[in-house]
Amino acid sequence: MRILSIGGLVPWHSDAGGGQIIAYKTSEALARAGHEVRYLAVAPEGYERQVDWGDVKFTPTVPGLLEAVRLAPRLARSGSANEYGVIHVHLGGETVGYCLAYALARRMGLQAKLVLSIYAPRTYALPRSLGEVITALSCHGADLVLSLSEFSKRDIARAYRVPHSKIAVTYAGVDSSFSANSSPQERSDDDPFSLLFCGRLNGPHEQKGVDVLLRSFPTVLKNHKAVLNIIGTGSRLAQYQRMAEKLGVSEQVRFLGFVEHQEMPRHYQQTDLFVLPSRRESFGLVLAEAMACGLPVVATAAGAIPEVVQDGMTGILVPPDDPEALAHAVNSLLDDPEKMKTMGTGGAQRVRERFTWDKVAERILARYRQFV
Repeated sequence: MRILSIGGLVPWHSDAGGGQIIAYKTSEALARAGHEVRYLAVAPEGYERQVDWGDVKFTPTVPGLLEAVRLAPRLARSGSANEYGVIHVHLGGETVGYCLAYALARRMGLQAKLVLSIYAPRTYALPRSLGEVITALSCHGADLVLSLSEFSKRDIARAYRVPHSKIAVTYAGVDSSFSANSSPQERSDDDPFSLLFCGRLNGPHEQKGVDVLLRSFPTVLKNHKAVLNIIGTGSRLAQYQRMAEKLGVSEQVRFLGFVEHQEMPRHYQQTDLFVLPSRRESFGLVLAEAMACGLPVVATAAGAIPEVVQDGMTGILVPPDDPEALAHAVNSLLDDPEKMKTMGTGGAQRVRERFTWDKVAERILARYRQFV
C-alpha cells in the first residue's frame, strides 16, 4: 500500500509534543510493516535528519487557508496525489491547511482515500471558532477519522458532529527502547526519591497541571526526602520557577528543559515515580512510556488517562485540581516500595499487551483496508 503521511512539527523540535511524536512513530510503524510510506514533516529551513525507514521529507512552510482552498482543485486533478492509496493527515496547528486542502480535494474527485488523525480536539493554534469550523469541514470530507482513545472519540463526535461509525480508536504506542531497567541502581534509605514529570510547559488553562504538582510537593517533602525533575519547556517555565521559589521547594525541584525523545528512556529509568496531574489528556503518551519503563504512576482521572492507567493496579488516579489528593497518593506509594514495584511490573506488562507501535499499525491497517 502507498501512503502519504503528513505530520506537524518534527518530534525532535522543542515545541513538539505527544501528538507530533505519535504522528512520526505511526508513520514509521506503517513503513516497518512493509508499506510504502512518504512522510512529510514541518521543520526549520535547512533541517536535515537521517532516518532508516520510508521516504521522509521536511518542509519549512505549510499552506495557509487561502492557499489551501486554491490548492484543492490541483490536488484533485494531480496524478501524483492519486498514486497514493491513502493520504493520512495528522491534524494539528501546523497541518490545518493540508487538512482543508485534501478534504476539499476529496470532494472534488481526488481518488486517494483521506484519513484524518485528531490528537487534541479543540486545541489548535487558530482562533477557536475558525479552527473548529476547519476541523469539522476536514472531518466531514475525510473517509475515516482516527482518535487516540474512546474519550477522544466521544469528544470528536460531539465537537464536530461526526458519526461515531466514522471514527476509529487506535491508541498510541511505545517504542521498544522504553523498557524497564534490568539492573536498577540500589538506593539507600538516605537517598531521596526521584519523581518525574514530562510535558510542555504552556497551553491553555495550564493543561498539564504543573501548578497543582508544585503546590502538592511541600506536603510530599514533609513526609519524604525527594526531588522532582520537570522535563519540558514553554511559555510558563518562568512562572513555574517563581512558584517553586514561593513555595520554598526550589532546591528540590529541577527544571531540566527540553529533552529529545530518544533520550527519555534514560530519565525514566533513573526515576522512582512518574507524576502527571493533567486537567485533560487525549491519551497521555508519557504515561505509557513511564509504565513501559517499569514505573508506577500517579495521575488524574481526567480525559483518557483511565484508559491507559489502571487505578490501583498500574498506578493511582486522583481528581484533577486537587493538590492534597495528589500529595496523599504520592506519599502512599513512597511509603510502600513493594506496591510501587508491583505496579511498575503491571504497567510494563499492560504496555506490552496493548500499547506497542506494531499493534497501532495493525489497528490502522485494518481500518485502511475497509477503504482501499
